Amino acid sequence: MQALFSNMGLEPAPRAAFSRATCLIHVSVGCVVHPGEVTRQRDQRLKVNNTRRLGFTLVEVLIVVVIMAVLAAVVIPQFGASTDDARKSAAEFNLSIMRSSLQTYIGQHGLMPVINGNQDLGDVMTNKTRRDGTVDNTNGIYGPYVNEFPENTFTRSANVKIITNNPATLGDVTAGGGGWLYNETTGGLWLDRNPGYDW
Repeated sequence: MQALFSNMGLEPAPRAAFSRATCLIHVSVGCVVHPGEVTRQRDQRLKVNNTRRLGFTLVEVLIVVVIMAVLAAVVIPQFGASTDDARKSAAEFNLSIMRSSLQTYIGQHGLMPVINGNQDLGDVMTNKTRRDGTVDNTNGIYGPYVNEFPENTFTRSANVKIITNNPATLGDVTAGGGGWLYNETTGGLWLDRNPGYDW
């Protein structure tokens, strides 16, 4: 390298003096760029390019957000519909069990469940009863007909509203929904909800 500079009549610059600006000047006058300097400059350019590639652009992020929003708009209503279907199935099952239990009670006692200030339909169906329909867990010979009085799966209420219509009408339904509608005379039982009172 020393010989090359002396043939050209130039004194080589010390290695530390090589910078981008000095190399350009030296190259313009015939200086040979030190190979280590070229490698260092190339490494810096690659590092800058690599740091740009590490993140996502705003457009890419927006595209992903839009795709996720479309998927959510398609999928979430399907889960909501399946939840309503499950509640309806559970309510119909509970209604069927309660109607069957009422028929068993009527068959054993020969009368409708006795509802008064001391006992409601839930008490009659979940405890032992005497032949006259009075709840008596000690001396009762019939029942219990269900282990637990079920809730209306839509409203989460087990309240029983006594009605006189048979079948139940929309006018019997509690505003906002309730538990059950029960006719003491006929033994009819319906959901205290619209829809549901006509099931």
